[in-house]
Amino acid sequence: EIEIELQLGDRFFDLVAEGFDLAIRFGGLADSSLTVRHLASFETVLCASPAYLAEAGTPHTPEDLQSHRCLGLTVPNFWPDWRLRRGDERATVHPSAQLRTDDGSSMVLAALDGGGIMLAAEWSCGRHLAEGRLVRVLPDWRLDREGNAQIVLPPGRLVPAKTRLFIERVVAEFSPSAPWAR
Repeated sequence: EIEIELQLGDRFFDLVAEGFDLAIRFGGLADSSLTVRHLASFETVLCASPAYLAEAGTPHTPEDLQSHRCLGLTVPNFWPDWRLRRGDERATVHPSAQLRTDDGSSMVLAALDGGGIMLAAEWSCGRHLAEGRLVRVLPDWRLDREGNAQIVLPPGRLVPAKTRLFIERVVAEFSPSAPWAR
C-alpha cells in the first residue's frame, strides 16, 4: 500500500528543499548532515563492447587509452581525468571523448553500440559484462576509489512507518550481496 514516485537523475537532489522522503545515492556524499544507511560498495571499471575492441584493438596499458575512442561521464571524479589504480600503482589518463554525457545510462548504451571505452560503475554495466555484451578493458585497473551505494534521509526528521518499510525492503534486496554482484 506504499506509493512510490521515482525520480532518476545523475545530479544530487536536495532532499529537504525538494520534499523527498529519501534517496538512494551512488558515490560520495556531499552533505554530511544527512542520515545515511550503507547498502553496498562497488568498483568502477573500464569496459567496451567486443565489436569496438575487434575494430580498434585492445589497450594494454592506461597510456594506450589515449589512442582510443572513449566515452566520458561528466560527473565529478569521472571527467576530465580518469584516475586509475592497480594495487599500489596509480595512473592518470586524460582521454579524448567523442561522446561526453552526464547520463550514465546513455553512456552504457553508447558503449553497447560500439561507441568506445567507458569508465563505469559495476552496478551500471555488471549485467552486460555477465552477458558478454561488454568486456573489461585493462581488467586489473579501476577507478582509484571505491564507490558506495547508500540510502540517505533528510536530517532531524522522524521516519514515517511507510518509509521504514521501504528502507527494509531495499536493504533486503542488497542482502546478502548487491544485485549487480549476483
